Amino acid sequence: MGAKPEGADLLLSGATVVMMDKERRVFSNGAIAIRDGVIVAVGGSETLLSQWQGARTINLQGLIAMPGLINSHIHLTG
Repeated sequence: MGAKPEGADLLLSGATVVMMDKERRVFSNGAIAIRDGVIVAVGGSETLLSQWQGARTINLQGLIAMPGLINSHIHLTG
C-alpha cells in the first residue's frame, strides 16, 4: 500500500507546464500543487496526482501554465 497523499489547497493538472528553471523543463501533461499560497510541487500529472490530494482540483487540459510567472505589465497614463 502506498503512502498517504500530501494535502494541497489547489491541484492544477493536465496542463502543459513550462518551467522557467535552468533546465527549461516542459511537462506536456503537467501538474502544480499549491498549499497556503505557495507552489509546493511541480511535475507530471500522473506523479503529482498520486502524491497530492487537492481540496480543489482544476483540469487545465489544453492550456499552458507557467508556475511563478508574475506579469507586471502595465500602462501608465498621464
